[in-house]
Amino acid sequence: MPHKNHPLSREQSVEYYSGERARRSHRKLIIGIVAGLLIALCVAGVAVGLYVSRINDNMATQDKDLLASLKQNAPDEPFYLLLLGADRDEERSEEAGGSEDENFRADTIMLCRIDPKDIKVTILSIHRDLYVELEDGTKGKINAAFSLGGPSGMVRQVSKLAGVDISHYAEIDFDAFMSIVDSIGGVEITLPQPISDPDYTGIDLSAGTHTLDSWDALMLCRARHAYDEYGDGDLYRAANQRAIIASIIRKVLASSPQNMINSISTMSESLTTDMTVDEILSLASQFRHFNTDTDLYTGMTPSEPQLIDEIYYEILDTPAWEKMMARVDAGQPPYESEKDDVTAGIASSTSSKADGKGAEAKDNKNETSGKDSKDDKSQDDKDAKKKSATDLESVDKTGAVAVTGYIDGRATKIASDLSSNGFTATAYEEDDFTFDRNLVVYGDASLQAEAEALASYLGDDYQALLNDGSFYLLSDIVVRIEMQ
Repeated sequence: MPHKNHPLSREQSVEYYSGERARRSHRKLIIGIVAGLLIALCVAGVAVGLYVSRINDNMATQDKDLLASLKQNAPDEPFYLLLLGADRDEERSEEAGGSEDENFRADTIMLCRIDPKDIKVTILSIHRDLYVELEDGTKGKINAAFSLGGPSGMVRQVSKLAGVDISHYAEIDFDAFMSIVDSIGGVEITLPQPISDPDYTGIDLSAGTHTLDSWDALMLCRARHAYDEYGDGDLYRAANQRAIIASIIRKVLASSPQNMINSISTMSESLTTDMTVDEILSLASQFRHFNTDTDLYTGMTPSEPQLIDEIYYEILDTPAWEKMMARVDAGQPPYESEKDDVTAGIASSTSSKADGKGAEAKDNKNETSGKDSKDDKSQDDKDAKKKSATDLESVDKTGAVAVTGYIDGRATKIASDLSSNGFTATAYEEDDFTFDRNLVVYGDASLQAEAEALASYLGDDYQALLNDGSFYLLSDIVVRIEMQ
């Protein structure tokens, strides 16, 4: 988001934020597809000649620092691959100034162990809010390692966290996710519990087995708020992402050689990796009989939420993590028991079969979530809105309102709500709106009453603040929604 010294005028900025969303490709990345690619390529021995050359040109990284940070593995021995999702938008980088990696944010982080001998793959989701000491000596969320050191910085950070060498790296554009799902005719997912997220992603699926198109698959991978009643929604979102990976792998492995070629071609357009097609195909014969129900293990970093300086972080449970990594490094499943996985029976699993454990898990949700139940807070928010609705009716609505936030639908919902209450409100949702608190910023003292009424209506965690020059305002009043 432009700051006070940004070269764009207010009018240009509004045009920029409204038009750019339609023009650019939102190079937001999801890593799960890479796992599908790596396994699917193992049976795709048809890639030769110019086709192989084109694929290599599309996905080869030129990052020398990244290549230097990777540790070569012994032939046919298990190795670790970092699967990374990040925001990459060259146009935004040029506008904002600074290096590319300073303007990008790691979003989804997965550490994958590939064992060519035993034909096993383990995927560990690493919580993006994990509290770590970064390379510059500061402490913060692990996803900031990408902004500080780029892909090589993230490789070093995850290697240090897990205590293992990382031999390969892969990164893929988020838009490719929808393309690959459509190219293989959808993916099959089994949900042990129904999922409904009307306020954010719009996903609404019953319990049972579904064949998802690209949009529903994408929304399932984003729908963390659908699990708010269980605690940390990122845990369940990550589990759904891993389940989507398994479904894609199953679908691609069962497809014809021609369909495999089409899938590989689709993914390679947005894939960046140090591995060449030849290197990937060298694994082909060993993974011909890969079975996602029995040979794919998954898990997530064990952690607990903690509020530090008014920001929520995930604090690593170090003994549990060390135990998990010892199991993973030995080729065992990350969890000793399914009971160790709090998402079991709630989110979809990597197995093609549902486990039927959802009712029990739902009854015990407050004991396993690591956060207090949000039911009370939700009711408090509703009561607060009722009490402050009268203030909205009586206040002068002279200032236009811009509602700004991350692209998860909240800004659109709030803007619609304010519009129905008589405000001139416009939503602006962007990848780079990552605010650390909720604010209602107004540009003139005459708008104080209106801004304070808005803050009161939106909730106790919103603060009305007169702009002292620190904020670039898109409108008379700007609602800034905290990134969750």
